[in-house]
Amino acid sequence: MSAHIGGKRVADKIRVVVVDDSLFVRTILSDMLSSDPEIEVVGAAKDGLDAIELVRREKPNVVTMDLVMPRMDGLQALEKIAKTEPNTSVIMLSAADRASADAIMKSLDLGAFDFVMKPASTSSTDILRLKWEIITKIKLAFKSGGKRIVEKEEILSLPQRRAETKVPGKIGPVVAIGASTGGPVALRYILGSMPPKFPAPIVIAQHMPKAFTESFSERLSKMCRISVVEAKEGMVLSPCHAYIAPGEKHMEVVESNGKLEVRLSEGERLRGGRPSVDLLLSSVADAVGKNAIGVILTGMGSDGARGIKRIKEVGGKTIAQDEETSLVWSMPHAAIRLGVVDEVLPLKEIPRAILKGVGG
Repeated sequence: MSAHIGGKRVADKIRVVVVDDSLFVRTILSDMLSSDPEIEVVGAAKDGLDAIELVRREKPNVVTMDLVMPRMDGLQALEKIAKTEPNTSVIMLSAADRASADAIMKSLDLGAFDFVMKPASTSSTDILRLKWEIITKIKLAFKSGGKRIVEKEEILSLPQRRAETKVPGKIGPVVAIGASTGGPVALRYILGSMPPKFPAPIVIAQHMPKAFTESFSERLSKMCRISVVEAKEGMVLSPCHAYIAPGEKHMEVVESNGKLEVRLSEGERLRGGRPSVDLLLSSVADAVGKNAIGVILTGMGSDGARGIKRIKEVGGKTIAQDEETSLVWSMPHAAIRLGVVDEVLPLKEIPRAILKGVGG
């Protein structure tokens, strides 16, 4: 039977293995996925050890992997599968709590394609959300063919540049970055490449659940030479700092008494996102004009295209990640189609372009 994925015709269904220690969850997920005509569940495993053997035997395109299991947990199984089956994509399933958030961030470092939060209830709304999200991400993972954005050994260090001493909050260059699927790994690469005296603040809208953004920020801060924090209302932006929008809150940058400050809100989702990349980038354009540097990274959807257009209109610099290094190229492509992107670059070239843009 043929199927159409991302506009291309494929001869076979997407082969999926389901891994969870709960028989109930394995059954629900298997039935859910099998209801899609493009997906075939070729096996189910109750823990990491069984999963490794099943994946070795069945060679699936995608694995859905529970995080907490007996004998061998999801992280251990993921690490082994990533090494032995590089063409198999793994999507992690997780509860929405702090301990799970830390583990999910580690799973992305180990090569997981993405993650899906388990529903808080068995209501029809939550189950339908899970079904849509996991099927969508399975199809994206299949289309990627097991591609990883950045191998660990590719992460580079930019030469440290001399930077003018800046006053916290002083109006100057601001880097605004938007990302979705694949963004955590891309952001780790970019922020990890920045020198400790990076001469501008960086503001980031990454589509991510609210339970995860604090953990994500703390993990990045430990790995980077600049400070990375989850943004709070009223924070004054400073050079050498990156500010990540909290999950489920919009973030804007505003000028107040000669300083740049963070404004957070819980308005409606814009183009499916909260935080909205469009809203953040537009606010930076309005706050600093031609001193804005807008960057659109890997992600699904079109959030960010209007915002980066606004940065282009005020004379700022605009950058989009290229297709080859994007896990999902929808967001960058949407911006490029508008004709408002100055540079389309592979991920490893984006840090240098940002540094050049702020005068580093």
